[in-house]
Amino acid sequence: MEIIVNGNLKSIEDSSTVSNLLSNYNLNEKHVIVQINEIVIPLEKYNSHIIKHMDKLEILSLVGGG
Repeated sequence: MEIIVNGNLKSIEDSSTVSNLLSNYNLNEKHVIVQINEIVIPLEKYNSHIIKHMDKLEILSLVGGG
């Protein structure tokens, strides 16, 4: 199925979760914020939230600094 990630069209397996997607990108779940269709997905739902065809995801990396 196809989804849009940070403005780019991507193909992923059906029934993929947010955790599956982040793992494919080698991203640590604790270091990113994921929005799907403009709704922030809580970290505790990454394992259970199923991504749907043509969902629009924004993956934002957290950066520390001072």
